[in-house]
Amino acid sequence: MAAPREQAPKYVRAEEWVQAHFPQLSRRQAREALAGELVRKSGTALRKGDRVAPNATLDTKGLETHLIRLGQGNAEVVLDVLYESTDFAVVDKPAGTHGHPLSLWDDATVTHWALHRYPELREALRDKAQPCLTPHRLDIGTTGALIVCRTKANYELWRGRFSRHEVTKQYLAWCWGSPKKLKFEINLGIGHDPSVPSRMLPDTEPKLRPPILPASTSVSVLETREGFFLCRATTRTGVTHQVRVHLSALGFPLLGDALYDATFAKRPLKPLWPQLRASEINHPNFCLQTPSERFITSL
Repeated sequence: MAAPREQAPKYVRAEEWVQAHFPQLSRRQAREALAGELVRKSGTALRKGDRVAPNATLDTKGLETHLIRLGQGNAEVVLDVLYESTDFAVVDKPAGTHGHPLSLWDDATVTHWALHRYPELREALRDKAQPCLTPHRLDIGTTGALIVCRTKANYELWRGRFSRHEVTKQYLAWCWGSPKKLKFEINLGIGHDPSVPSRMLPDTEPKLRPPILPASTSVSVLETREGFFLCRATTRTGVTHQVRVHLSALGFPLLGDALYDATFAKRPLKPLWPQLRASEINHPNFCLQTPSERFITSL
């Protein structure tokens, strides 16, 4: 006797319908589209959790228009190009600019700069609503060298280099305190703060949310001032917030770093962003230094 056929569901959640018809969207992006009232039924915006027939005809003009606009990039994002080839570019990311989009509404990131500058990327990345083109990360407040890949193959190439710790990065940082040594090493694992999702902690803290990742930073003091100093931090591991966490753990939080400076409110100087600049990217096949005089003389 033949097994009974499974019947198609009469109704699905609205976000499931959106994902089925726009497979380039993640579940989170589908929910963001609904929250932004980009999908409608009979003139009424659908909400997360609403149920519709799988074959329902819905008004998605708002979502289609939004995705087309994102895919064209953003001509208003202006970045200094430090290096450019047919495979990748290196830009000087300013403070306040995200390297890649975090939501369906981000439209002024390095990704959108690249989509506008390199039209060939638009067709190659049609299957992704908000692609990431940067194989490594810089915090929104960190300035300096950021790689932007122009092909999927080059993105995978650089991702592999970073994951195998073949790339050394140097940073310049203004920090509070007066170190006793001009050169020192920091070897502390880093994990997530279980109570603050955006915060990382060194493994000297009693409670960390795994995984705890090994991290090593070499520090050289370049200049000292009254109560603070300029240093060069060299990393091969690329753990989130590594330089900020390591220097803070030794009692040298970065100027402007409200997340990792316990006495930030009492500091005499409060820059808008943590004073950190990615000053060099070094790989056996590639080395680039960024202009840093303005950062060095900024304080």
